[in-house]
Amino acid sequence: MRLIRPRQVTVRPMTRDDGAALDEVHHGMSTRSRYARYFRPVDRMSDSMRGALLDIDGRRQVALVAEHASTRAQRAIGIARYVVVAPGRAEIAYEVVDAWQGRGVATRLVHELVATARRNGVEQVEASVLEENVASLAVLRRCLPQLRITPEPDALTVTARLIERDLDLDELVAQLTA
Repeated sequence: MRLIRPRQVTVRPMTRDDGAALDEVHHGMSTRSRYARYFRPVDRMSDSMRGALLDIDGRRQVALVAEHASTRAQRAIGIARYVVVAPGRAEIAYEVVDAWQGRGVATRLVHELVATARRNGVEQVEASVLEENVASLAVLRRCLPQLRITPEPDALTVTARLIERDLDLDELVAQLTA
């Protein structure tokens, strides 16, 4: 595994106009990688799915794109995003093109996404991960200290607190019994 060097890859906020970057990452992923990301086969994104993934407002729906400088232009190689699902709580997801997997791109994206989420007041993040997706679980373990993994019928739910605060009695009991 060749890890990335900081100058090889840049990470920037994604915008609503980054459809080309979204398409580039999607097309750079194998059927298996897309299944691991979306939990179903997604060879081609529907217009509604594409629209939802580009519905970025910079606060409640945030996405970052990792790019590599090729000989002619920046090439999108990964995307990480969060969507606020409740006050202080967001769901995160990420994908990296197959040619760049295992090189630290996902780790960098998730680290930067978590930092952005903290700055925007997100207290807790969660992610759904297929049990067999050990690479994704490893990324989350590196990026989210003190995460909690809960088995669900179809996947694992990974939860981590980003901002420490006083726990109420129910939360304290839940943490002590977990």
